[in-house]
Amino acid sequence: MKSNKIKPWTCLSAVVVLFTLLLAPLSSFGQLVGEDSSSSNTLVVGSAESIQQNTAYAWQGFPQGAATPEDTMVLISKEVPREVRPGVDYSYKIMVTNNSSFQVDNVVLTERIPPNFDFISASPDGEVRDNFIRFEFEALAPRQVEVITITGATNGPGDVNHLNETDLDFAIGPLTSITSVVQPQMGLLVEAPEDTIIGDLIPMKLTFRNGGSAPVFDANLSQTLPSGLITDQGLDRFELPIGNLFPGDIKIFDVALRSTAVGDYRLDLLATARDGISAEAVVETAVYKPSLDIVAEAPAMRFLGNQIRSSISVTNRGDGEARDTVITQYLAAGTDYVTADEGGALLDNTVVWNIGTLNPGETKVVTSSVGTSNIMMVRTSAIAEAYAADTVEDAMVTDVQGVAAVLLRLGDINDPVPVGDNEVYVVQVDNQGSLAGTGIQLRCILEEGMEYVSSSGPTEASVEGNSIFFETLPVLEPGAVAEWRVVIKARKAADVRFTAVIETDQLTEPVQENEATNFYN
Repeated sequence: MKSNKIKPWTCLSAVVVLFTLLLAPLSSFGQLVGEDSSSSNTLVVGSAESIQQNTAYAWQGFPQGAATPEDTMVLISKEVPREVRPGVDYSYKIMVTNNSSFQVDNVVLTERIPPNFDFISASPDGEVRDNFIRFEFEALAPRQVEVITITGATNGPGDVNHLNETDLDFAIGPLTSITSVVQPQMGLLVEAPEDTIIGDLIPMKLTFRNGGSAPVFDANLSQTLPSGLITDQGLDRFELPIGNLFPGDIKIFDVALRSTAVGDYRLDLLATARDGISAEAVVETAVYKPSLDIVAEAPAMRFLGNQIRSSISVTNRGDGEARDTVITQYLAAGTDYVTADEGGALLDNTVVWNIGTLNPGETKVVTSSVGTSNIMMVRTSAIAEAYAADTVEDAMVTDVQGVAAVLLRLGDINDPVPVGDNEVYVVQVDNQGSLAGTGIQLRCILEEGMEYVSSSGPTEASVEGNSIFFETLPVLEPGAVAEWRVVIKARKAADVRFTAVIETDQLTEPVQENEATNFYN
């Protein structure tokens, strides 16, 4: 057991002083609440207002001459129930309070377990040694209270003596006077996109924070921009009056820049304030640009009546995405829109494809078809446009030609024909094509037993042997019909053939027809 002798408080110094307090007998725990103690070493009983009806309260403190609990520097007090039943668990409390304005270190409280009290548990946990429980607290801050609850039971009637059982050790650390050394600190965090498309806004979020312990005064950031960058107002510099930043303050500024040229850009930002305080940050961003390439193709020649199919290929050969890409084909006058793929839509005299975004290296191919009822040169063009990209254009030319579709018809009128009578053969040349037929020559061939009599038609005939040659018909327009009539006399009974042959400038081989006639006696 430690000594009851206590050194005066005035002897405290800058070294740790260990105090040992042996509490006087807590005889007042056996008294009714409100009774006085005649000894200065005994615990003083609290007032009835602060105690529950079935609870006895007593206290002892340091210095021991304190008249009230509030006058103590270190206070130890107990609350125990006045009455309990044998075999029924009950708890009592020990409170350790630091009433001083300084920290008390290394607090150790030892509580003796009465012989007729069966210990069950303690909160917080204590170290049980024989019939003692030891509680240790590293430190008690000013006004801190630690409450210890001990639970147990008694086996029979009688008094459980919780007196003269508590020891308290504690130490007081060195007396210290502190002079605070404070330091302002300004931090800068910049958020900006790593890359962008030329012409786009480049948003920058600048966050200034004072993470120090003293104010930052008159902070400012003045920045000159490199060639190729301007502010959203077209200026080549910007300035941020940050002002004062008190400890923990955060200020956020939004700055919008715009690029006028592609390239890699670096901004070395420097914010300064009074007393040499500064903050730095580096911003790096790359500016890209899309570049479109267009190839438009159509057949060089088509015959009248056939459709003309166009193919348009657009490729992004730049290093930036081509947003809002649009392909437009201008249709030639005299042509009629037929169809388009990939969502192409007819708008006035154009076909428009909205193909969205083309990534670098990506290609999009669209097609369309038109028709025409005219022989003509079909000239059409296509353009491709996208955000931040230069417009590109390509042209297509198709020669629409007509075709001379000559049809030869041949027939007789009087079949069968008696020998000695005449037969009339009708030769018709019909241009069913879209192009005029030229250089049309008709030749008729007779078999034995057939004699030429006469002919009529758009050209004159001449006879050479068994052949009848007609002069050349220069032009036969589309839809026109040329007709010749040839009169032949039947000279002997036979099954004969009348042959008509035509040649034109457009035909690569002659066309011929035969007509059979029965000559009889």
